[in-house]
Amino acid sequence: MLLRSCTSCGEETTYSTHKREGAHVEFQIVCLTCGHELVWASAPKIGRNYSINNFISAAILFAGGNATKCLRMLSSINIAVPTYRTFTTHQRKYLHGLKQKELYSEVLLEGKVDIAGDGRCDSPGHSALYGITTLMELKNHRVISSKLVKSTEVSSSNAMELEGLKRCREELALHQIKVSSLTTDRHTGVTKYVRQQWPEIKHYFDTWHISKGLKKRLAEKTRTAKYRAIAPWIKSICNHLYWCVWSSEEESDREEKWRLLLSHITNDHTKCNHETKPSTKAWIVQGSPCERILSEMLLSSRLINDIKRAGKQNTSELEAFHAKINHYAPKMTGYTYQGMSSRYQLAVMYHNENVNRPYRVSKAGEAMYSISRSKHSKLQPIATKLRVPPTYNILFTKFSLF
Repeated sequence: MLLRSCTSCGEETTYSTHKREGAHVEFQIVCLTCGHELVWASAPKIGRNYSINNFISAAILFAGGNATKCLRMLSSINIAVPTYRTFTTHQRKYLHGLKQKELYSEVLLEGKVDIAGDGRCDSPGHSALYGITTLMELKNHRVISSKLVKSTEVSSSNAMELEGLKRCREELALHQIKVSSLTTDRHTGVTKYVRQQWPEIKHYFDTWHISKGLKKRLAEKTRTAKYRAIAPWIKSICNHLYWCVWSSEEESDREEKWRLLLSHITNDHTKCNHETKPSTKAWIVQGSPCERILSEMLLSSRLINDIKRAGKQNTSELEAFHAKINHYAPKMTGYTYQGMSSRYQLAVMYHNENVNRPYRVSKAGEAMYSISRSKHSKLQPIATKLRVPPTYNILFTKFSLF
């Protein structure tokens, strides 16, 4: 109806497509009565580009979408869209180089900070092209530094995490951020670097990574028939590891509590502090192959030393951040260096905006929960507090670039 009436006299008009560029379209309107001519455009022009095409390119990137799939989906229902080449041009000219809001002034007010660090590669296996190292302060769980490293910049893909940590440390030093402690996984290169080049801070190992590695090794052993009696005890062993770390202040106390575990599993409770009660799991027989392999694995000097250095800080938000990265930069999709950097920064912006969202409450003022089940134990439900829906305010403000 908009194009069928003359804006001058209101009589019937005729119109035809005058120009089409991506999602933008222009119509030439001619009045059949007064001869008035008008060119109607679907979107304004900004510089040399039409805003609608810029907005589509920005929306795909900011939402963490795959450009090929998004453009194909819209084209399949006859919606005009810019080409993939136009999308990459907009990325290169206008979208790459986005940066998160700097938090250094806020972090400085907190004095010395406890941070957690971890690396993530862009693809599974040992032939990754890109790796990102992230540092997160553990008080408010905000990402304060993240550095992208290309494997060609270092000796191998395994060295990317250490190089990223070095660059993150330089950035913190540049902004005068003082670090009290660093919690990481047991990466040998990182451990050596912190010991030799960063001796003024306390270096802890992430308890979750220690437990994860131990659980994996125990599960591999239970695939053999003679070690299957260990399987029911794996969860209890991991729980005991957490208890040793969280209930002890001194390293010697942790070691003592950990060594008692093997006696308990073999039904020797002479040194246990708990009351004697029947177990729902079958005890491991002393002198059996299961007892010998458990003794070899649980009492190894490396594992005991790792437990002594395990930290009490909660690093679950750092793992949750890696899940957010998977949304913006899936491991099965390849990107250029600039494209990968931009998507990592978008993940950082989204995380820092939503990490401390309040919890949802019902109309009666009671906390709301969701019930889920563990991937490994279908019989054990887990209650999790629900947070309010996430927001995308920081990403939406980036549209002001256009």
